[in-house]
Amino acid sequence: TPAEQGLDPMLVAELYYSASRYETLYSLLVIRNGNLVAEAYFNEGSVDQKDRLQSVTKSYTSALVGMALEQGCLSSVDQKMLEFFPEVADQITDPRKEQITIRHLLQMRAGYPWEETDPALWDGLLSGSYLPLIEEFPLIADPGTEFHYSNLSSNWLGIILDRACGMNLKSYAEEHLFLPLDVEAGVWGTDRDGHNNGCGDLHLTARDAAKFGLLYLNDGEYGGKQIVSASWVRESLQQYS
Repeated sequence: TPAEQGLDPMLVAELYYSASRYETLYSLLVIRNGNLVAEAYFNEGSVDQKDRLQSVTKSYTSALVGMALEQGCLSSVDQKMLEFFPEVADQITDPRKEQITIRHLLQMRAGYPWEETDPALWDGLLSGSYLPLIEEFPLIADPGTEFHYSNLSSNWLGIILDRACGMNLKSYAEEHLFLPLDVEAGVWGTDRDGHNNGCGDLHLTARDAAKFGLLYLNDGEYGGKQIVSASWVRESLQQYS
């Protein structure tokens, strides 16, 4: 119970009363000291419902980059992005793009714009064809200098993992992240070329999503196993801008 884990049960009750009044909320879980102490579902949500996480997916993509580095699929976060996209490398007209690294993509400091600032950029994101946009989208800052929220950065990271590890993002996640967490993922949306979207569209139950939160609260450890390296978790939680 909440009280057994040091929480005020009346405050928890008020939380759930407030939550019940939101028309777009499907689930709410409270976990304390690693224990599930409160849980409810709303608006036809259910314990088995796998729902679309949207941008929370970016954190999963980041975790998988860290695991790929640990396992040797990637050699460094300072590898250049264009190493993984030879089909567009010779089309680059802005030499600054040749300096973009995996680190820049992870920090969203590659210099690409936030897609929602321009309808044409948003249409490009929705096109599902992401490789031509490496050249077509202009940089609005030098790589490594400014933060700009970028869905495409996470999508390109997903494709980089696909090519570096020899399997799509979902397959890699199922083997190295979901299986150790005892998570059964639902649909993970893809682009036109079949790459899972690194920026969103991963479907999980609320309980399975909570396991990922616990993983990071516990420095990458879950169930007595080190799944994501503690150093990667620490680096992921730093401020870079």
